[in-house]
Amino acid sequence: MLEQIARKSCDTFPEVAIAMHAAISPRSSKRSTKGEKEMMLRFAAAIGFCLTLAACGGGGGGGGGGGFPVGLVTTPTAGQPTSPSSDGAANTGVVPGQPDSGLAQPPVVSKPGILFASIPGAASILSFQTQNPAPGTTLQAKVITDIPGFLGKALAYDEANDRLYASTGSDILVFDKASTLNGTAAPSRTIRTRDTGIVSPSFSNLVLDKAADTLYLTGSAQYQDMLAIIGNASTANGDVTPAHLYGMASGSRGFAVDTQRKLIYGLGATVGIFVFDLTTLKEIQGPPTASININQAVRVISLPGSFGMFGVALDPARDRLYVAEFGGLRVVDAASTSSGSVPFQSFTIPAQSTTFDSAHDRLYVGAMNAAYIINDASTLKNGATIPATVVLRSSQNSYPVGGFAFP
Repeated sequence: MLEQIARKSCDTFPEVAIAMHAAISPRSSKRSTKGEKEMMLRFAAAIGFCLTLAACGGGGGGGGGGGFPVGLVTTPTAGQPTSPSSDGAANTGVVPGQPDSGLAQPPVVSKPGILFASIPGAASILSFQTQNPAPGTTLQAKVITDIPGFLGKALAYDEANDRLYASTGSDILVFDKASTLNGTAAPSRTIRTRDTGIVSPSFSNLVLDKAADTLYLTGSAQYQDMLAIIGNASTANGDVTPAHLYGMASGSRGFAVDTQRKLIYGLGATVGIFVFDLTTLKEIQGPPTASININQAVRVISLPGSFGMFGVALDPARDRLYVAEFGGLRVVDAASTSSGSVPFQSFTIPAQSTTFDSAHDRLYVGAMNAAYIINDASTLKNGATIPATVVLRSSQNSYPVGGFAFP
């Protein structure tokens, strides 16, 4: 199952192998330094990787269509797989200080589900024609290769227009007809945010509010993290001045937005989760400088014993945070009122990122050459069965799965 990603000049593309390992459903049982290493990986002449998806709880239907065949290897499970729910979910954002207008997502168009996964170390994005594949299913995978710049973990997908957004430093790359792309594909357009102070090249993160046609971009600046809000996401192109710009004490490593409670959760390095009140953020006037006002967190949720946090996801309906950290996944309930050291649940899996699908109570956890799909995520309790770690080695390098996007 070892394939190489084609060079820019090559006409062939990688065949991605995925091993699906089913396990018992839970119902039954600042910034790291990127440096020279990232540069060397980014400019390698040829790179290869494999992605493993470990499904927790079974269920789901297969996709079809063109692309590269992906063989799924299964292991025995206890009991029968549960019937899958229909696929479809959405990412949301919020305009600070404004009423929660229209942020409930529009109905998802009935069509085969699609799942995107970012592989920043390989400058690539994978796409699958199902969001919740069943063990034993044969899938077709496509790979968008040679993403320019430093691909961020987070992705955002507008299913109505089949449009995918990815960030690289202060730029946002837009790929139209995303579900059809395979191999080297230039962005349909690039939104270049002006005067944000976000360092380029560097890694950044984004959230899309589809109802408001607005993008939220966080990145690292010279003196602080920055949050930029960009309107007219569906048409913005070239140099764009953000509608709003905020200096933040945290956020570039990852963030989640609670649109109902008007809160933003910014991922710290090892300290914890920084909680910001969206209604009281003070905006930057003019280009950012060393003397700008940096918005401080109103609370900090401490997670003692963490040796590095890589991703945060929110289940707003249940007020629950999922935090991917070095060697584990932590779950914090009552997130909107938590402060200081709080009780949490902990699961030992090699988590590198996490994305929550609120429409299906499904959690995606990225790891090194692996991804766990955890159904019925709200039932996760200490002692619940989590799929065993599966590690695949490529011919040259191994890469963490950065993040996911879906309808």
